[in-house]
Amino acid sequence: MKATSNKRITLRVMVTILLAAALALIPPQWYYNTLYNVFYLDDLAKSTALQFAEATRWIHMGGIAAVWLLNLVFFIVNESKGDFGSKLHRRTSLQNALNFLLIVACVAAMVGYRYMLSAEIWIGVYLPNGNSSVARLWLPYYVYAGCALFLWRFCMDAAPATNCAVRWPLSKLIDNGIKRAESTR
Repeated sequence: MKATSNKRITLRVMVTILLAAALALIPPQWYYNTLYNVFYLDDLAKSTALQFAEATRWIHMGGIAAVWLLNLVFFIVNESKGDFGSKLHRRTSLQNALNFLLIVACVAAMVGYRYMLSAEIWIGVYLPNGNSSVARLWLPYYVYAGCALFLWRFCMDAAPATNCAVRWPLSKLIDNGIKRAESTR
């Protein structure tokens, strides 16, 4: 039984590591050029664009890593305690609240860095006027929030500790298959 539990734990941790790495590395590459190309062609605008795009890339990666580490800490605590009921519910509620606050803090860090670079209004100065420019300027915020929210929900619903319920259908199928394989041995 211990071997089955170890397989399930290893599988859940490895899947979340791979998902966190993909969510940290791939989306910033996707929005980097889109963000950089929306700025005007003058040197000051391109310099600001480069600084902003690089900083949002690093904040994105750090924010995803922080969400993954927070969920990993709660995974380890839930595995070690092995409790259920109201204690587990309180701990998962705390995990949800901390995940939300961490996502808000990382988006705030992106916005704060944008104002640290230049407190003046960027639309019309560094960027052309228009809804498309505004949407592309805000793209890093939306992409980070979406990726972090997906990772948070994945860690909570698809790869929770073994004393928590698995809620995603594919994860249930894999988890039940591992349990059934062990019971037939």
